[in-house]
Amino acid sequence: KPKIEGLIPLAQQDFTTIAKKSSDDPATSPVGGLIGRVGPETILTPPCDRAARDAAVKLKPGEMSGAVRSDYGWHLLKCLEKQDVTFEEAEERVYLNLLYEMRLKIDETLRKNAKIEGQ
Repeated sequence: KPKIEGLIPLAQQDFTTIAKKSSDDPATSPVGGLIGRVGPETILTPPCDRAARDAAVKLKPGEMSGAVRSDYGWHLLKCLEKQDVTFEEAEERVYLNLLYEMRLKIDETLRKNAKIEGQ
């Protein structure tokens, strides 16, 4: 935490450069810390999680968070802009989430009804 808190003044001046130099995340550091659009229902991939998402959606355009703790470590977050998501943009994610939920239900049903023989 002290390391990331020490980066806050530098990140307020040039977030992208500090993210490239100081981030431990090999996926986002080369792109200046960009994680893409984040909404209240967004499922983020590691190293971000629900704590990072919840902090990100509270930010206003241009605003930067303080040190945010997730299950993967500490983060600084900056909101670049707020955007509404169109139906076309959300359609695939909604469909995939519904498939995932249905697969979980089917898996649960199969496990409950399974009879294992010959052990």
